[in-house]
Amino acid sequence: MIGVIVFFVLSGFLISLILFINFKKSNDLGIPKSQVLKRFYLKRILRIMPIYFLYLFLVYLFRHQLGVPKDAFFYLATYTSNLYMYYHQEWLGFLSSLWTLAVEEQFYLIFPFLYLCLNRKLFLFSIALLTIIGVIVPIIYKSKMIEIHTYSCLDAFGLGILYAYLYYEGKNIMVDWIVRIIGFIALLLIVLKSLYIFPIHIDYYFLTALFTVSLISMIVNDEKILSLDFLLNLKVFQFLGKISYGIYLYHTLVGKLYVMIIGRLQASNSIVDQEFWFSFPVSFTFKMTSLLAISFLSWICIEKRILIYKNRMLNLK
Repeated sequence: MIGVIVFFVLSGFLISLILFINFKKSNDLGIPKSQVLKRFYLKRILRIMPIYFLYLFLVYLFRHQLGVPKDAFFYLATYTSNLYMYYHQEWLGFLSSLWTLAVEEQFYLIFPFLYLCLNRKLFLFSIALLTIIGVIVPIIYKSKMIEIHTYSCLDAFGLGILYAYLYYEGKNIMVDWIVRIIGFIALLLIVLKSLYIFPIHIDYYFLTALFTVSLISMIVNDEKILSLDFLLNLKVFQFLGKISYGIYLYHTLVGKLYVMIIGRLQASNSIVDQEFWFSFPVSFTFKMTSLLAISFLSWICIEKRILIYKNRMLNLK
């Protein structure tokens, strides 16, 4: 869950910063902001939806074998699977991880319109209010799985967006130092809370979000200690970046299929040593190799072609 919070903060920062810059460019060039909004949604639709719905279609065809309830597909198809799991108070097996994509799509369905329709003060007030709601909801509602409800994730997105706005507006050095000090305090509280030294009632997730913002502050301001240029220029990371969406989508299915296949082989052939195939080195190697291969094929056969089509389509607009 901590990794999910980091992802939400990064997503909030990066996507909102791109929108701020594009809206500014459109204003300078006299392009309607509605056009920028169309391009934003078109990019997301062509990047996210094609293999997502293909994946759901294949899962639907084999839903009985994979143990996926039929009524869940409506929520999966409408990016509300987090709400399905929350209201049913149970996970969706290997499809459970898709709740993070659902939350992200829900948030970015609304956020651009806030920036487009509200003036500067109202926009900042709205994002600050959503951030506060994200902090308060998990404290007030102690129900099981509240952390996957959309309301509980608003603080991570909100903090990312607020810092993106400060960065875009050309914040001063003092603001950055304040952000980093808050991040350091958040990290200290996480450590103290983990060691049961300081019984603070603020949850780990909000503290993690604060610390993540401070890391972003150091990275984007070219702090040498956190410079990622070397890593990002490595071919292996560029390759993983290309297939990262496929890795996200398929990783739980690969694990599910591995267990099913070994189980079937064990049932039909007593020679298969289940203990050997489920040992960490063997299972990890097979799962990782299969996942990378499937994600690469997905990139080459589907995603890359759609990316080329997307670029051509956007260049015509």
